[in-house]
Amino acid sequence: MGLLWHPGMGSLLQTQSREVGPLGTASDGADVYEAEVFEPDMRMNGDVFLPVSGRQDLGEGELTFVYHLGEHGQKVVRFAEDYIEVTVDHAGAFVEHLPLLVRTSDELTVQDHQICLIRSGQKMVISCYSEIDIEMSASDISHGPFTLNRVLINTWDRLQYKIGWE
Repeated sequence: MGLLWHPGMGSLLQTQSREVGPLGTASDGADVYEAEVFEPDMRMNGDVFLPVSGRQDLGEGELTFVYHLGEHGQKVVRFAEDYIEVTVDHAGAFVEHLPLLVRTSDELTVQDHQICLIRSGQKMVISCYSEIDIEMSASDISHGPFTLNRVLINTWDRLQYKIGWE
């Protein structure tokens, strides 16, 4: 996923580069796996989904990506109607990188294993269901009205989180 966009909130997450603001999973101190080889098994409502060039509607249901994280584990990303659910199984310590796009008028908070971004009266909530440590830092990178905020979720062996909107 290179960009996460919401109809009421606009751009929320965006991959910048491997070195600055990547989106994905990495072993401690390494590049994100998604920047190396990204060959997901894609399913739409459980059936194999093969994308084609050009514009197409996906239809109703859930789209799921399953892919390997090198030789260290796998990641499942499930796009449901109202949320995105991510499960990472990885041997040992790892970091989940989330490059959030934040406007000066936004409110960004971390509390009780939740990352909340409030914009224009709407809220995106990233809820983590694992033992984690969250680091957050603003960068000097900006795109139009947005500043890149790096969110790092540090954990080991397994991470489950859900991105939803309120």
